[in-house]
Amino acid sequence: MDSVYSTDVVGTLGYMAPEYAESGKVSTKSDVYSFGVVLLQLITGMRTTDKRIGNKSLVGWARPLLKERNYPDLIDERMMDTYDCHQLFWMIRLAEKCLTRDPQKRLSMDT
Repeated sequence: MDSVYSTDVVGTLGYMAPEYAESGKVSTKSDVYSFGVVLLQLITGMRTTDKRIGNKSLVGWARPLLKERNYPDLIDERMMDTYDCHQLFWMIRLAEKCLTRDPQKRLSMDT
């Protein structure tokens, strides 16, 4: 079964897929979204509710940067001289694909 309905929303808000937070509908695509948030944390060095981004969520802060392909502004400055730029680029692209709002357009766990 790909999806189920739950009456209780469980988890940390910063990791919840939009469709899960809004309707309680969960699927494997919800897990993919959460994985994208974890990747974003690794890339940025920020928490889901980091004080450096004010009242925005980490995903809400990152979406415009991802859309504009402004990847350098996403990267934790502490990593600037210690990462492989090609690997980090693909990690950012993967996070972006995992964080797609439409669950039908998100990557699958297999992918």
